[in-house]
Amino acid sequence: MSERVRHGHGALAFRALANGEIAVYFRYQDEGRRRQINLGRFGADGSRGKLTLADARAKAGDLARRHADETVALRELLESESRERNAALRAATQGTFDQLLMAYCAALKVEGKQSAGQAVALFDKWVRKEFPHLLLRKAGHITHNDIMEILKGAVKANMTRTVNKLRSYLLAAFNRAITANGDPSLAVEVGSAATLYGIGINPVAATKRVRKFEKKNVGNKLTEEDIRHIWTALEDMPLEIKNFVRLNFRLAGQRIAQLMRLKGSDIDLANGTLCLWDTKGRRDEPRKHTLPIPRQAVGLIEELLGRHGNDYLFSKDGAKPLEPTSISNALKEIRNNKKGSGIYARDLRTTAESRLSEMNIDPEIRGRLLSHGLTGLQYTHYDKGEYLPQLHQVLHQWNEWLDQLLAGESYKRGNVIPFKRMGGE
Repeated sequence: MSERVRHGHGALAFRALANGEIAVYFRYQDEGRRRQINLGRFGADGSRGKLTLADARAKAGDLARRHADETVALRELLESESRERNAALRAATQGTFDQLLMAYCAALKVEGKQSAGQAVALFDKWVRKEFPHLLLRKAGHITHNDIMEILKGAVKANMTRTVNKLRSYLLAAFNRAITANGDPSLAVEVGSAATLYGIGINPVAATKRVRKFEKKNVGNKLTEEDIRHIWTALEDMPLEIKNFVRLNFRLAGQRIAQLMRLKGSDIDLANGTLCLWDTKGRRDEPRKHTLPIPRQAVGLIEELLGRHGNDYLFSKDGAKPLEPTSISNALKEIRNNKKGSGIYARDLRTTAESRLSEMNIDPEIRGRLLSHGLTGLQYTHYDKGEYLPQLHQVLHQWNEWLDQLLAGESYKRGNVIPFKRMGGE
């Protein structure tokens, strides 16, 4: 069935389909050829997006008018208009605040930054969930007031330390996007939308870090009784948890997240060394942190190698390392079984640093052992030594103390270990 819309310039046609619906078409002549455009499906009440008779006649009338104005390539015209609308929509959604946040988190993941997960969680909770209306706004149109509202949301929820963390990640995300506009390699990492952000001034820079919310994440020094209690309680823990904590004791308190990423391929038992990868701080590539393996740690490592081979040693399946929180939760469980003993993962590192200081180990070699930030021109550009002999000596003394402690004996303090550079006198 069909009806003429405008003499010589098209007709409205209806055709019953096998599924019982009625298709609506506009039929017209294009340089002597009969052509048609699908307008949709007919529905008397216009429900579910269907066309009423009035809707169909209006659409057909518009096309007939265009045809009468000598635009006979109607299908091509509609396709061109559709492409232009889509291009305009895509341009409107490029360089948005949401894209900026996603690109920043993706870059952190690519670089292996342990902070990537925390940044994703903070943005999801305090930006995407609380301020969804800001996400599709151009990043260059986000204002200081917008950022203040986001941060005030965390303050009102009494999430004190979160406020400064959230601010730091937002500041870094905008700075990275700004830098990407002038750095070709970074623009590729951040994404093709980098040049569309249009950010003139970082809107986070005008906000202030709340100093009263600062709290140093400093651990407590464990007593000898605490250490013995932890060591014994670990017997009831899964192998990966038990060996992780004991290995970390044997290595004098390495960073939890770094040791958690240890792979079998990072271990050289023949030469008695293992490598951790330090991603902490503002560095493009992880810094290699090589440590001697104390003889007391060999058995712990061999057990894990037998289970996971060259993959992640502290893992359920070797494909992905356990979360650092698994260690915190295990220690909390131990703490709860011993009243008055507040044990946290960071306490292992604090205890090792304190005990090494009491053993008169030079602060600089303690820094080398625990992978503290070594700054300055000399360390950054020239001093690339691994200092394995000195580190081996310190770890030997540390494990001698630990063995005597676990055996219930008193430690006899040895001689001071001075810091000597490789090849030095």
